[in-house]
Amino acid sequence: LIEDDADITIEHVIANATGILQRFDCTVVHLSPMTNSILTNYGLSKNTSELIVNHKGVINKGAKKTSLAQRTKGIILDLASSITTDPILEINENDVFAKHGASIGAIDDADLYYLMSRGLTREESETLIIRAFMKPYFRHITDDKFMTLASQVVEKILE
Repeated sequence: LIEDDADITIEHVIANATGILQRFDCTVVHLSPMTNSILTNYGLSKNTSELIVNHKGVINKGAKKTSLAQRTKGIILDLASSITTDPILEINENDVFAKHGASIGAIDDADLYYLMSRGLTREESETLIIRAFMKPYFRHITDDKFMTLASQVVEKILE
C-alpha cells in the first residue's frame, strides 16, 4: 500500500481435493501511513490433500497508524488431509495495529449431531456446514458469471 489512507481487503478460498500438496502464499506490504489491510483465507482440504497457507504482512518504517489484520480458517474433510498455516507479521514501525490468527480443524461432531437429529443425513449435514463456512466469502461477489463458476468449484469439492 503506497498511498496514505490506502485500504485493501483480500479474501481467498483455497480448496484442495487433488491428493497432492498445494501451497498458497500472499504478502501485503504497508509503505505509507494510515493504511489498512484485511487478509482472510478460507481453506478446505480433502482426498489425502495437503494445503499450506502462508501470508505475510509487512509494515515498513514510516507507515505509522497502519492497521493490518490476517486470518485463516480451515476445514479438514478427512483424516488423511491437512492444512498448515504460517501467518507472519513483520513490523518495522511503532504506533501501528497488527493482528493475526488461524483456526484449523475438522467439522465439529456436535454440529453434525445437531443437524442429523433434525433429519439430515451425515453428507447433507457436512455440505450445509461447509456452505455456511464459505458464505462470508461469497457475500461480496456481485459478478454473476464468477459466482456461478465459484459455486461450481465448491460443489465439485463437496462431491
